[in-house]
This record gives sequence, structure tokens and C-alpha cells, in this order.
Amino acid sequence: MKRTILNKWMMILVITLFIEIQGMDNPNLNKKKIQNTNDSVVINAWTEAFNNAALIGDEERIKTLIALEENNKLIEFLMHGHAQSLHTDETDVKKNTALYMASFNGYVEIVTLLLNIFSGEKEKLIEYVMKGDDDMNVTALHLASLAGYEGIVKLLLNIFNEKENNKLTEFVMKKDYNNYTALHMASFNGHEAIVELLLNTFGKKEKNKLIEYVMKEDYINHTALHMACFNGHPRITNLLNYYIQ
Repeated sequence: MKRTILNKWMMILVITLFIEIQGMDNPNLNKKKIQNTNDSVVINAWTEAFNNAALIGDEERIKTLIALEENNKLIEFLMHGHAQSLHTDETDVKKNTALYMASFNGYVEIVTLLLNIFSGEKEKLIEYVMKGDDDMNVTALHLASLAGYEGIVKLLLNIFNEKENNKLTEFVMKKDYNNYTALHMASFNGHEAIVELLLNTFGKKEKNKLIEYVMKEDYINHTALHMACFNGHPRITNLLNYYIQ
């Protein structure tokens, strides 16, 4: 049976109330089980609450959830992901993260809030950002690049410092189930500023990697150059050619 977003929100509030109860004699409540964040019911409820808020752009609800728990537990919930659709009609259900949801809809403020939860946990932050959905390997960067959300693309790329350049390159070069990179998607839809952001992640000493990136082929052997040409984006075509010269 389908549950409304409101019902899902109420579920997380109820579970949170249980977690906060200390010393109350309640025969219907196994407090140790509720307090154990390894409990899949609790983890799923928290993850679902984050996902619902990210999906509909409810920044205040995200802030409320963040205030209810310690960061280490919030990170566990966010990393878990939840089987949920990118659309409110709940069709085409995949196991997605709240970051994935927010990036799909262009909610820059929510993406910022989610990333800030990982303060002091850089390795987990990088792992979180690089996560794709459960079977298509589409990342938040793919979605933001496809839709033209330049602010989100900047946020995602800027979490990597110079020492993490190899991870940044790996992130940018990730392919989805159709072998599309974020560059394919930005080029296809004519998002010139995002194309330039992606290309600029490669340093002067990484020219070979840059060329490899631009020339990556999708499942029908199309490169980002093909995408830009087919869809009438001459400025992007020229930009791609310039970077690989």
C-alpha cells in the first residue's frame, strides 16, 4: 500500500521520539533495538525521511532531521540509500540517496546541507558523492550535468582538494549504464558552463586523461563531440576541440 509523504514524515518523527525516550517502561517497545542504528527498520525510516524531503525540496525538514541526531549516525543513514523513485508518483523505483534526489531537482541549498553533514569525514564524503543508483550507476554529477544545474556541479567538484585529484578524475570519468559520462550529458543538452567545469578538472599534466575523457564513447560509440554536433551546439563543439588540441 502506498504511503503519502506526510505519513512517511510522521513515521520518522515517531521513531525519533522512541529513540529519545529514556527509562520509560513500555512493554510494546524494544528500546535497545530501536536505538541500534544497525536496525534496518530504523535506518530505512531515517533514509526515507531524508529522501522525501530532498525530493520535494523541503529545506526546513532537512534541517530538522539534521538537528535530531549526531553526525556519525546521520552519515550512516545518508550512505544507506533507499528504494525510492525520483518522481512523486513513485514509479521506476531505484535505490537512491538524498543527494541524488536533491541533485535531480536542482536544490542547491539541500545539496549543501547534505554535504556539510560529512564535515571531518572526508573519505565518507567522497564515497557518498561518488555513489551511483543501485543498477544504472547514474551519479548526482550525471543528473546535475544533464539538467544544467551549474551550482550543484560546482559543489560536487569542489569537495576534492589537490591531493584527491585522482579521485576527482575517477568521479568525473564515471560512466552510467549506457556508458554516458557527465560530459556526454552536458554536451547533449548544451550546458556550456558545465562542460567547461568538467574539462577544467584536468590539470596541465593530465592532457592524455583529458583527451581520453573527451573521446569516451557511449553504448553506440558516440562521444561528447558527437552529442554536441547532433544537437546543434557549435560553441561546445569548438570548446571540446580546443581542449584536446
